[in-house]
Amino acid sequence: MKWLSDSKESSDGVASQSELNRKTLSANLDHCTVPNVTWQ
Repeated sequence: MKWLSDSKESSDGVASQSELNRKTLSANLDHCTVPNVTWQ
């Protein structure tokens, strides 16, 4: 858990994960509506 010792990396990691989750959710919703487009 070395990354926890660096507050900047921790913040970026959390922000990146949150953004990734948001993009994944959006992509999944798009995938249901428009198959194969968001995954190319």
